[in-house]
Amino acid sequence: MDGAGGHLQTRSGPVALLVDGDNLGVALAGQMICAAAQLGRITIKRVYLAPAALTGWAGAEGFRFVHSGTGKNAADMALCIDAVEMACRDPGLSFAIASSDRDLAPLALFLVERGHAVLGLGDDRAPGHFRKSCTRFQLLGQPRPAPAPVLAAPVIAPD
Repeated sequence: MDGAGGHLQTRSGPVALLVDGDNLGVALAGQMICAAAQLGRITIKRVYLAPAALTGWAGAEGFRFVHSGTGKNAADMALCIDAVEMACRDPGLSFAIASSDRDLAPLALFLVERGHAVLGLGDDRAPGHFRKSCTRFQLLGQPRPAPAPVLAAPVIAPD
């Protein structure tokens, strides 16, 4: 599903994968990495979460954990601050923002308006506003289609 900017082309530049760990579980981490890698080389992988949520993400190797503290939207705010700082520091950086939270739509719009590619990643709870604010949105957690069954050739009995 395309968002604000339409088609998201594969790039070869650096990519920041920023995950709202209070909103999406570690079971989707592999899908997030594969999707973000379509943009280029992932140089930053961070998960923003309250300390209580770390138990689920503790085994996710290769991610830097950013403890946001507790409180409503604490992880969202920490993610936004880091993303804006990264965008100002590196104008060629692409972003993969993993969340199913409407609160990150303004961040996606901010980044897109400044020329950054933004791949939104989320599950089926992701609201339309977040999906449309990204350059492109990819649904996570969908089962892969089963291969088509192989039908055996009919056996013809001899006369």
